Amino acid sequence: MKSNKVEIIIVSIANEKVKNSLFECINHTNTNFPDIPISIIVDDGAQLIDSLFEYINKDCLNSSLLYNSKISAKERLDIMKAKRSINIIVVTKDYRPDLIAKGRSINYFVENHVKDLKWYIFIDDDNLILDDNFLYEIPFYELKGYSPFNPVLKIRRGKSKLAFLMDYPIDYNDITIFGFFTGILKSPLIGMHDEMLGVKEMF
Repeated sequence: MKSNKVEIIIVSIANEKVKNSLFECINHTNTNFPDIPISIIVDDGAQLIDSLFEYINKDCLNSSLLYNSKISAKERLDIMKAKRSINIIVVTKDYRPDLIAKGRSINYFVENHVKDLKWYIFIDDDNLILDDNFLYEIPFYELKGYSPFNPVLKIRRGKSKLAFLMDYPIDYNDITIFGFFTGILKSPLIGMHDEMLGVKEMF
């Protein structure tokens, strides 16, 4: 069965350097997962806050989602009736100055927005989720008592060849070392990666 207790969270610094990848990530996620709520976490004062609101309200909802060929006419009508929105969460300036970067944003989300019995999928602003297989896997592993999961990452070649070579082993680790500890021993003793980290509140 396909899980319907899921929300995708895009975590971004939302500045000009990541603008193209962020909007591509939003558009891709919104188009390919029309029935899953999406939230975007940014810091108060981020450069792209105004652009994000404008893009989401104007371009993203009016074109990419409703004209996606994978979505039926009925689904388009249902989306239009529901007036689906993408939630933007702003981390306040006074929140936990002892925390930094992505960890601070995720911690803010956990403390202020998490609800019981729901899975939250955290992705970076340059991540593209390639398929919906994870939605069918969640119920299976949920019955076994799992609360986190990681997917297998596929590294995309960018401008930096060095960064690509450094990230390349992640794909291998996901199906060997990480897969062994989380899949067989049921404990991420070696670690997990934060790209598309899926977590469920257990209490």
